[in-house]
Amino acid sequence: MRLYIIVFVAAAAFAAITEVSSLQTHSKASIRSLEDQINSSPHRLLRVENAAKNLDDEEERIKIPVVDKITKYLNMKTLDYYLYRNKKPKEVWNLLKLNGLKGKAYQKPNHEYYLIYLGMWKAKEAAKKAAKEVAKNAANVA
Repeated sequence: MRLYIIVFVAAAAFAAITEVSSLQTHSKASIRSLEDQINSSPHRLLRVENAAKNLDDEEERIKIPVVDKITKYLNMKTLDYYLYRNKKPKEVWNLLKLNGLKGKAYQKPNHEYYLIYLGMWKAKEAAKKAAKEVAKNAANVA
């Protein structure tokens, strides 16, 4: 029972403190003195005349060929892994995050890798089919 009383007294004290602090509306510093502080320093003025023009000149994106080669190598190894794991093209489509893009999937960089995988998968399926036919013909001859 004492805990309830302590909690009630603490809540009442907190409410009284916040009520008093919200009633205080005047500040010791006047607006005029704050304006003088802002405008008095010449080092705080911002230069905005040619900011947009200089931004284009200063920042350029440079492609690093080594990074592109490493990325392409890793993506091809990933496609080889998917082929080894017998992933269907629809699964790879989802893994490359091309689902939900409707007609705009061809604009994404991963679409190129999907087309490469599709060619690899078709070649593997054709090789499987040819191997089955050879095995079937060998069984018929023997």
